[in-house]
Amino acid sequence: EWMTNGHENMVTVKSHYPHPQGRVFKNHHMINRAIVILRNPKNAIPSYFNFLYEVKNHLEGHSTRAPVEAWVAWRDVHFDEEIQLWKEHLQYWLSRFDANKRLIMSYEGITDPVAGPIFATELSDFLRQSRGVPVIERESVPCIWKIVIRY
Repeated sequence: EWMTNGHENMVTVKSHYPHPQGRVFKNHHMINRAIVILRNPKNAIPSYFNFLYEVKNHLEGHSTRAPVEAWVAWRDVHFDEEIQLWKEHLQYWLSRFDANKRLIMSYEGITDPVAGPIFATELSDFLRQSRGVPVIERESVPCIWKIVIRY
């Protein structure tokens, strides 16, 4: 979360804002660049439902896939609303930062065994443009990606 490291040189803040489950963080106006990692809604919406199911049932996060019957019932009621919220989330982040101040990446791309190192290199290049942010050598990115993502 913002400022938890005791200074203002924050590199990342995870946010689902403007989704109703997201929140505006205190110093959001101080952020002048963004990395937006989007998950395909065909994966994001079921994953969100699994999160809701885990919370409702007091389960550990990322531990359980909800029963199919529960997913289908929820999906049939909430799909239109959730796809609209996904769209509004994207529109918010696209409108908040100029194209040269944001990097849009797909979650599926950054985790893909073939494309992932390429996406990670783009991420590294974007971070390299930030003052005060140490970034590893470009040639090392694929190796670090493999250790972190494909462990």
